[in-house]
Amino acid sequence: MSQPTFMQHLGFRTLPAEDVQKLYSIVNVMLAPFGRAVEPMVGVFSERQPPFDVNKPTQFDSKQEFQRQYDAVTAGLENLQSFFQAVFPDEENDKTQREYLDLAIAIDVIMRKSLPRASPDTCTDLVRRNVVEIGGFNVGLHVMNDLRNAFQERLQELEDQREQFWNLPHRAPDYYARAIALRLARLYAREVGERPTYGTSGETGEPSTGYTRALRDVFEILEIDAREKIYATWAVKHLNDDDLKTARPPGLATVGGLFQVGTKKQDERSLLKASARVSKPKKDPKD
Repeated sequence: MSQPTFMQHLGFRTLPAEDVQKLYSIVNVMLAPFGRAVEPMVGVFSERQPPFDVNKPTQFDSKQEFQRQYDAVTAGLENLQSFFQAVFPDEENDKTQREYLDLAIAIDVIMRKSLPRASPDTCTDLVRRNVVEIGGFNVGLHVMNDLRNAFQERLQELEDQREQFWNLPHRAPDYYARAIALRLARLYAREVGERPTYGTSGETGEPSTGYTRALRDVFEILEIDAREKIYATWAVKHLNDDDLKTARPPGLATVGGLFQVGTKKQDERSLLKASARVSKPKKDPKD
């Protein structure tokens, strides 16, 4: 399996063109009994635009994964704060100013000695050389301060995500499976004008409705390891009347991707509504 791209790490997911086409086929098989269809968008990058949003509503797959980054950012920020407290004196006077300059000169000398004599081979090496030549100690402080600010902003983002998704008294659900099930159910509801049905065969255990079969196939393409009936049941129960209002006359095909508008906020409202909170958020929850 290929490594996630930078955009995928930020929550954006791109699919191979063949997988996008498979999603259209799955959706249109589900809608065919009602005389409906969803067509790919026409235009730049249209072959990569799926019939519904396939991005994750969260940046993490589990509470443990979230907690690891939360702990790393918290510890990193504390260490950066300790560094600045150690370097900069509490009181400014001639003595402390001289001590600060002595340290800066000593560090600059050491950094210059460590520079490789050969010409830089990479952009990173070139930047590092320029930093040292300008004044490694002073420039380094500016960079570290930028890093500290970035850590502070990231910590706030994680605090927001913890409040939204991970501060639960029980094991967190599979938010991605829920989001995909809900998006597919909304697409069905808006196309057909009624709620999808869900279920499995009592004899074979296989999905027994068009929506449940489609969800099973979508989970397979998106590599979501989840039981489709559980998430189909959850999604249908969380549809609302607004999801049924955009049904159109038969014979017209919807353009794929239209259902992505406003999806993130809808996902958050639906996912959070089902996430029980029985106590005030703790400062640093652990599993």
